[in-house]
Amino acid sequence: MVQTSKRLLMKGLICRYTEIKVFYLTGWITTFQWSSHGPVIEILVKNLSLQFSQMGVEIEVSAFVDFLINYKNIDKVMWEPFIESSCFQLNILRKCVFHALDVSPSTVVSLNSSKQLNVNISEPFIEESGQWSADRM
Repeated sequence: MVQTSKRLLMKGLICRYTEIKVFYLTGWITTFQWSSHGPVIEILVKNLSLQFSQMGVEIEVSAFVDFLINYKNIDKVMWEPFIESSCFQLNILRKCVFHALDVSPSTVVSLNSSKQLNVNISEPFIEESGQWSADRM
């Protein structure tokens, strides 16, 4: 993980910039049952980048992520992709202008992807997800 932080003074405005980068992250979700044979969902994240910047009355938060989500197919005894490899960019821009006539902040949110989102829902996945919810009750 890499974190950078900068503070600049431009034209009388204080500017702050912070960036956090994670190059590889893995997570698993399991049913926590004694009969469980390990995790049932695997989340693989690479190249996660979070950026925060503030300049005057504008605050911008950006996130870039490449990820893949797999599930354990019990019929084939192997991992299968639930969400295929995808790349997303999320930007949130907030302007907090407090003038006598305009006291409401404005927020702009944009979500972009360079790849098509492919979600694979198969019969074994539906059966397993039904079993997971039945085990929880």
